[in-house]
Amino acid sequence: MAIRNFWQEPPYRNEMVQRDGKVTSSWHLFFDFVAKILGRRVVVDVTADPPNLVAGAVVSATVTVPGAATGDFAVASFDPMNVGISLTAQVTSANTVTVWFQNNTAGAIDLASGTLRVWLEKNS
Repeated sequence: MAIRNFWQEPPYRNEMVQRDGKVTSSWHLFFDFVAKILGRRVVVDVTADPPNLVAGAVVSATVTVPGAATGDFAVASFDPMNVGISLTAQVTSANTVTVWFQNNTAGAIDLASGTLRVWLEKNS
C-alpha cells in the first residue's frame, strides 16, 4: 500500500533568504509545494433553495465548478442546515458537481434558501 504525504512542514531551521537576496532552496521547495496544493483546490458558493423534502426524500442540485473532472474529490455544505439532512457531492461530468440532499428523518423538512458551498480537490 502506498502512503501519501499530504502536508510538508516548513523548513523552520533554515534561513529563508540568502545573503544575495534569493530565497534558499529549502524554502523555495516548500513554497512550490504550497502553491501546488492551493492550485488543486476550488471552492464555489451558490445560492440554493431546496424544495420541501418529505421523509426519506432525495433531491439534487447541480453546481458548475470550473476545472472539475470525474475522479476529483467533492464535498458540499449548506447553510442554513438541518440536523436531519445529509449531503453527498460527486463530480458527475466535466465542470459539474451534483449535490444530493437527503431527508433522514420521519417528517418533512423545508430548508430555507441558503448558501450551497462545494469544495473540489483536484485528483492530479
